[in-house]
Amino acid sequence: MSEFTREEHVGQRSPAKRRGCVIWGIIAIILVIIFTSHSSTVFQRIGSIFASPTATPYATYLHGADLSDANLYRADLQGANLLGANLSYANLHSADLSGANLFNADLSGADLREANLSGAILLDANLGWANLLDAKHDDTTVWPEGIDPVAAGAVLVDDMRKDEQDG
Repeated sequence: MSEFTREEHVGQRSPAKRRGCVIWGIIAIILVIIFTSHSSTVFQRIGSIFASPTATPYATYLHGADLSDANLYRADLQGANLLGANLSYANLHSADLSGANLFNADLSGADLREANLSGAILLDANLGWANLLDAKHDDTTVWPEGIDPVAAGAVLVDDMRKDEQDG
């Protein structure tokens, strides 16, 4: 057996192992900086990577997520599963939520201006104080009981196409 004590042996690492530890430490620090200072940008990119235009199994899964006060401006959440998610006071201005499952989600005070809600399921969602001005929806969008999207300022996609053809 070696004449080294356990403490001396443990302290001796090869230069390659030390470099590896340093590299992983630097990567961890970079990730912390990115997620704390650019969380909305990172989230938009993550949403773009995992959200599928056809809402296939690769759609974003955010069931029950707490995204209150999140900046999701222009986020691609197409086909996302946001069942029961907390999106209260979130900035969803110009976000693509087409085909998203927002069943029982809390969207109170959320900014949904110009968001695409075509085919979204908003059944039992809390839309109290939400801004729906110019949010796009179609005949397949499922709204919570008692919500009149037109009175709230949302625009039916079929009406927009008709206006473009007339104009």
